[in-house]
Amino acid sequence: MTAGWRVELTAKARRELRRTDPPVERRIVAALERLTAEPPVGDLVKLTGREEWRLRVGDWRVRVFLDHATRTVVVLRVLPRSGRTPAQRSWSRGWFRAASAGLSLRARAWPSGAPR
Repeated sequence: MTAGWRVELTAKARRELRRTDPPVERRIVAALERLTAEPPVGDLVKLTGREEWRLRVGDWRVRVFLDHATRTVVVLRVLPRSGRTPAQRSWSRGWFRAASAGLSLRARAWPSGAPR
C-alpha cells in the first residue's frame, strides 16, 4: 500500500467479505489496495447526506469511510448490488400504495389529488 494509507475492516465488513466467493474477495481486496494510492483509483462516489463513500467492484458495493486525519480507509460494509435502481424501487412503492388503496395505476385516479 502506497502513500501511507491503511485499510481497516469493521467486524461486519470482515464477515461479509469472508462470505463472498474467493474470486470476488480477491477483486475487492485488489480494489481496496488501488484505493490507497494517491490519488485514489477506482469507481468511488460520495453518498448523499453521509460521510461515507461507495466503491463499486463489479456487482458488489463496498461502503467505506475515508479518515483523512489518520489516512485510513475504514471498510464499513461489503454488499451485493441490488438489481433495481432507486427509480425502480420508488416506482414499486408507488404501485404498492395504489394497490393497497384499491386503485389501478391504469385508471390514474388518486383520491384527493396526487399520491403521497
